[in-house]
Amino acid sequence: MALLGVAACGESGSSSSGTGGAAGGAGGGAGMPGGTGGVAGEAGGDAAAGSAGAGGASGCVPGSKQCSGPTPQTCDGSGSWKSGTPCQFACVSGTCSGVCIPGTKQCSSDTPQSCDTSGQWQDAAPCPYGCDAGACKDVACKAGEFNCHGNQVQQCDPGPPAKWVPKSPALTCNPAANQTCNETTGSCDQLQTMATPSNQGACHVYGYWEVFSGGAFKSGSRVDSFGDQIYVDRGAELDVYQVTLEDTDGDGKLEPDQHPDNSLDVGPMEARTLTLVKSYSKASDGVPIGGELYAKADRLLMLGPTTDGTLSEWVFATKASSKVTSGAPAGLNTSFLGFGEADSRWYAGNFGSKGSGLLSWHAGAGEWVSEFVPASSISGLEVVVAPKTGEQYAYIAGTGFIDQYRRDPAGWTAVNRFGYKYDKYATGLGFGAFDHFWLTGGYTLVEIGGGDCTQYLK
Repeated sequence: MALLGVAACGESGSSSSGTGGAAGGAGGGAGMPGGTGGVAGEAGGDAAAGSAGAGGASGCVPGSKQCSGPTPQTCDGSGSWKSGTPCQFACVSGTCSGVCIPGTKQCSSDTPQSCDTSGQWQDAAPCPYGCDAGACKDVACKAGEFNCHGNQVQQCDPGPPAKWVPKSPALTCNPAANQTCNETTGSCDQLQTMATPSNQGACHVYGYWEVFSGGAFKSGSRVDSFGDQIYVDRGAELDVYQVTLEDTDGDGKLEPDQHPDNSLDVGPMEARTLTLVKSYSKASDGVPIGGELYAKADRLLMLGPTTDGTLSEWVFATKASSKVTSGAPAGLNTSFLGFGEADSRWYAGNFGSKGSGLLSWHAGAGEWVSEFVPASSISGLEVVVAPKTGEQYAYIAGTGFIDQYRRDPAGWTAVNRFGYKYDKYATGLGFGAFDHFWLTGGYTLVEIGGGDCTQYLK
């Protein structure tokens, strides 16, 4: 989920503290302010960077930042720009950011997307006849060709004019039965359960809070995080917590991944303090609590108020709620939620026994479609873009492990299974604070990261 910023939750509620197991880094701070202006000459100049026009002073203000193309630069103590490592995606105000390379294009279902100058995908209008390589397909098609419009199988009517029409006889794939549309054959394929990921890794438990320990945690089944805030669905209430990292080892540094068993950052865990900031009520505040949630700076998106495929947006400041997606077919439960920042797509998981599939929202057709059937039952879902590579992964939580999946051109691949030392049942999975996962289990809240997870989360 989003990593930076602190959600505005209104006035502070009653707070209490509880100290979790340990360590996790702070969730990113605000960017550096622009430098003070240089001495501008008659021709002007870049005052923000402190550079000069004709007749102005040269150099830059020590500590200021700028971008030179994709390369971040920092002004050193002598007033000279020093270049850092070129950004993988975009450079904005002297800092690497984004999830895509500016100017590139892609498709998200039937919606073409282009990458803006800040490295973020921007949607164009959905294509009525499908999207290919970031552009809408031509209306024209050839006799004998098939197309998938969400769950509906279409065939080409050569016309003239040529156009896509529902296949005759009509054929609609059922995501509740793990069916997916095959545009090559014009049929509904039955998805099979994927094999357990063959690559085995280990992450670590850094924080653990339990209802019966007398601390701040009040219980909850679904969770997400934004900045240093943790949002937990407690049924009739939505609780907002703040998690703070302590310098337990006294070395003057906050080390979120430091752990006695973490070979990448060995040392004592830094303690965490969990404080209840505020609680919102489903009845009086109108929070559409139902399934899992996705946190942003000023709002929450939640599968609710019922888990029938309806995704609702709820704004903190106004307490206004609106629907983002409509319901799912009968028999399809949507309890878990994730958002792909790389493909701008919503993902949902069906809570139940093994064999329940992962879904995605097809914006063009306005319906949920099947993606794959994970190796285990879904007890939590997250979608995270790896900062180093820009690759997007779906994470499925089980009991004592998190499975990692990736969408490849040929389909979904099971990549890794990350184990961790926690044997209680999971009911929700989030990501955010300290660049770690956050897991709920009804009466418990657990922070997981470090170890083999690091290369995908940092």
